[in-house]
Amino acid sequence: MALHELMSVNARTVPSDETRFLWELYTLSEGSAVKAKEASKELTKAGRVVTVADCQRTMLAKRDYIAKLLPLDQRGNIDRVLQSACTALDAEPKLVGCQSAFIKAVAAAAANGLTVGGLNEEVHIVPYRERCRWEPTIHGYYALARRVNKVFRPTCRVVKEGDEFDFDWSPWTINKHKSTLGQRGAPIAVYATIETEDGTCGHLMEWDEVEQHRDQYSGSPNGAWQTAPEQMAMKTIVKYIFARGWVRHAGNSDAIDGGVEIAGGASDDYIFEDGEIRERVLEQTPAAG
Repeated sequence: MALHELMSVNARTVPSDETRFLWELYTLSEGSAVKAKEASKELTKAGRVVTVADCQRTMLAKRDYIAKLLPLDQRGNIDRVLQSACTALDAEPKLVGCQSAFIKAVAAAAANGLTVGGLNEEVHIVPYRERCRWEPTIHGYYALARRVNKVFRPTCRVVKEGDEFDFDWSPWTINKHKSTLGQRGAPIAVYATIETEDGTCGHLMEWDEVEQHRDQYSGSPNGAWQTAPEQMAMKTIVKYIFARGWVRHAGNSDAIDGGVEIAGGASDDYIFEDGEIRERVLEQTPAAG
């Protein structure tokens, strides 16, 4: 099935014929950055308002840049990376307002071997004004660990009122966690245990600690902490473990330490280098080996 048949673009924002043109242009030209760039220039000349399809077209023009950022063993997945990022644009059209920053965030995620959007989203991007903030999801943290650990068995759960639960801090051991359907109350703690060939590690946060973390870092009154607090709590405990180096992983410090804020720039030509986004002109970028 062709890429344009796999994608679904917000019909209220982008006409279906334009959507078909976008993906046909990309597939028939085998991902030609030149043709995609020419199409973007024509839209600019026409003075059109930027739409989801325009942003997708601009991102496709950066295919070569983003492909070079992927780990060597993942460079064949560039089409999947772009397709997932376009899906993220469909799900959150506000990202169009920070087009340049969004594409840079996709590139930064690619440098860590992670994808934006998709069913098992590995990186979540939050837009605000002309900037955006990106951070791995729990699936993203797991993906970073699986790339360097032959054995990786994670467990992450929320403890609720009514559960039978017992654990030891040292050595870290979950002795018992049993739940009875219909008798579970409010959450009281969250924990994660990760087994690798290097051993077993884990951590637990009581729910008041989780709420303190939420109050400190939640930037939106209607964000994920309000709509999916338990999922956010599980991601927080996994992030805690990764940030302290208890599990080997393939991510750089930006991917692990916290959400990274990225601003748009005058140029959309960039690479990820030495831990930072740097701009680079297309003609100065050597061909991928």
